[in-house]
Amino acid sequence: MTTESSWCFWNRNRLPEHRTGPRLFAMAVITLLAFGAINFNAPSAWAVTGSGGRSSVTPTGDIVTTVLFGTRRTTPGRRRSSPATPLRCRWTAVSDGTLEWLIAIGSNARGRVSAAGRVVDLINAAGPEALTSNQLQSELCNGRATGRFRLVAFPRTSAQQLTRTMVTRLPLPNPAFSPPAPKPVPVGEPVFVSFPANRWQAVNGILSVGTLRAEVIAHPVSFRVVSGDPQGATATCTGRGMPFNATDSRSSRVQAQLPGRCSVTYFVPTGKSGRPGQWIGTVTVLWAAKWRLGDGPWRSLGLIPRTKVTTRQVSEVSTAIESTVK
Repeated sequence: MTTESSWCFWNRNRLPEHRTGPRLFAMAVITLLAFGAINFNAPSAWAVTGSGGRSSVTPTGDIVTTVLFGTRRTTPGRRRSSPATPLRCRWTAVSDGTLEWLIAIGSNARGRVSAAGRVVDLINAAGPEALTSNQLQSELCNGRATGRFRLVAFPRTSAQQLTRTMVTRLPLPNPAFSPPAPKPVPVGEPVFVSFPANRWQAVNGILSVGTLRAEVIAHPVSFRVVSGDPQGATATCTGRGMPFNATDSRSSRVQAQLPGRCSVTYFVPTGKSGRPGQWIGTVTVLWAAKWRLGDGPWRSLGLIPRTKVTTRQVSEVSTAIESTVK
């Protein structure tokens, strides 16, 4: 998968603590799309450089840290304008943050007619498991998105054949769901999303070259869940969440409102009236990453999202785990 860049509509330095529905941001995004103000891709990486080294986040969700042995600055020459620029097109990786955004918009009823809707259709046709071995790319012509997407074999960032380079990989989200997938969930029944402790741990790496030493640390801080239901909501949750407690006499709806819980609720059944057999959604974990050289100050790499595509079938049957205690 890929990593988010700074333009994404969620500010990666400030996270909302409340839940918000896709309708709210869909209206704003569709308005921006109408004026051509949004490009589907931001720069492929951002880098933080210190004296003697640099660390950057790539579109494939890797933190690449390099200890430098001297640097050279070059000043780009001025380009001469051309009266007629030929059409130049290229395919570029869609970041995790952009993928999450596209699915959130594309699952909304109004967003179905946009390029985001075509992304949801593409994933529905290929199956979400296709994204484990393939990368979603968008086409850019003369720097502008054409609205065309494709799936290609997924490239991985590999450590260069140099002892001065280290690649720190952030894992894809691996949440637990209650009720568990792929079991269909009844309409109106909350689905609890949580991470066991062994799937919510810091990742770190140390690179030593002679007397130079670089260190990277990243830890998960929060996560978002996009249900994919056109009438559903996006949940933004701090911490790793908690599963449904079957021994608690309180109903699932009551438990979903308790502190520390993270859940989404589905309202539209799947597989009827021309609807797909499952809703395409996402789970995105936000990682706070930083790095330093030697005993120098820590330099922030911001919040890095890692996104996993999920699916859910929704049935019209009433819930079987509701308690009589409300």
